Amino acid sequence: MKKYFMMAMAAISAMTITVSCDSDYEPSGFYSEVNISNSSVSLDTLGGTTSTEVYAENAWEIQGVPSWLTVSPLSGNAGKTIVNFSAESTKAGRGATLKLVSADKTQYINVIQGLLAASDATCAEIIAGPDSKKYRAKGICTAIANTSYGNWYLRDNTGEIYIYGTLDKNGKSQNFLSLGIEVGDEVTVEGPKKTYNGTVELVDVMVVRINKSLIKIESGGAQSFSANGGDFMVQLTVKGDGPTIELADNATAEWIGISSIVKTDTTTNVTFHVAPNQSEQSRQAIINFTSKSDKSSSTVSATVDQMGLMGTLTNPFTVADAIAYCQQIGSTTSANEFYVTGADFFNR
Repeated sequence: MKKYFMMAMAAISAMTITVSCDSDYEPSGFYSEVNISNSSVSLDTLGGTTSTEVYAENAWEIQGVPSWLTVSPLSGNAGKTIVNFSAESTKAGRGATLKLVSADKTQYINVIQGLLAASDATCAEIIAGPDSKKYRAKGICTAIANTSYGNWYLRDNTGEIYIYGTLDKNGKSQNFLSLGIEVGDEVTVEGPKKTYNGTVELVDVMVVRINKSLIKIESGGAQSFSANGGDFMVQLTVKGDGPTIELADNATAEWIGISSIVKTDTTTNVTFHVAPNQSEQSRQAIINFTSKSDKSSSTVSATVDQMGLMGTLTNPFTVADAIAYCQQIGSTTSANEFYVTGADFFNR
């Protein structure tokens, strides 16, 4: 590590740094060491038997079999094995989630007989639950990624999941706009879970209920600041009373304050001030805006991220950060000095 004056940064500006990140994350249910030809097994309500093939590199065992279901065999050795699933007739739909365990790996097997109602679940329960199972979830629409197929984010107080595909009231796809879902609305949906590249999704959901939000963030919902701080404005459309404004963590109140609230005929504009960050640690705040009307209440949130002090001895700039910093502040403070970590460009 070497200390440089800002006037020397021109020698670095032509450099390009590439950073790559590798991940060995492998979601449960996708292992080469133990696999099943069909992780979703369907049985007719009249009863019967269906089969699937298990492949494992080690001894394996199927766990969690309910009394109404017969699985044979329940265990086996390395190699390929045909496993049979049998059940008597039933008038009502029923289902079970079994575990296929081999060494330290676990696969899930979803068994459904007849039509199975969706299980009410929080976002956290869906994230922890098995793929292919059908869930009913209720939460706030926090962002919309695609307005044709209906790809968006649903969040409750336990977490957030991705909705990949939303069917209209007639069960057709690519007609999301007809539903009128907006950011801030409380939406109840039903659909099967899928994990794709580590992202938990409910796929091709049916919308059960939409509670329109009484408040909407029109602009300023995500803010990023350097350690120097600054001002920003959140523009709101408020249909009920308020808004009531509160920080999700009271400890952040010391570095974020309200400068003004201006109401127009169509919007409420709230201006905030972010104080300078004297620490090397970055920090984040979540600001909640709530509007109420009779017994209804809606809350939307804005996020504020602020970097910590950089260019210090213990928290030096990367080369790219140093270049960006010089470009940001210009040449008027060229006597300032800071620390940069990286290759030694002057002693080659």
